[in-house]
Amino acid sequence: MQLRETPHTEIIFYCSPQHQTSALWPAIQQLQRARGFGGEQDDVARRERLRHFLGDLDLDRADVVEPLAMLLGLSADPGWNAGLADPEQVRRAVFAALSRLTSAIG
Repeated sequence: MQLRETPHTEIIFYCSPQHQTSALWPAIQQLQRARGFGGEQDDVARRERLRHFLGDLDLDRADVVEPLAMLLGLSADPGWNAGLADPEQVRRAVFAALSRLTSAIG
């Protein structure tokens, strides 16, 4: 079966030349725009907006919220097991969270 025969959502991200060193820059910017993050909000308010957004998609679990919060540059939640000290574990957690988010939206 070909993709065009299957219902799907196409997601396209473009990166500017100024952000060539960050493959996830477009995803970060999209998350920030979608959540309406502004410079005036503190980390607690931004985390709550993220958690509320993910809750609407039944994704308000720590294994999704915390990696996405890290991706958005929010400080770590003290209650979360931040045992992801290894960069490879962090990368896998972020990509797993993005995959769950993409599946839930599409």
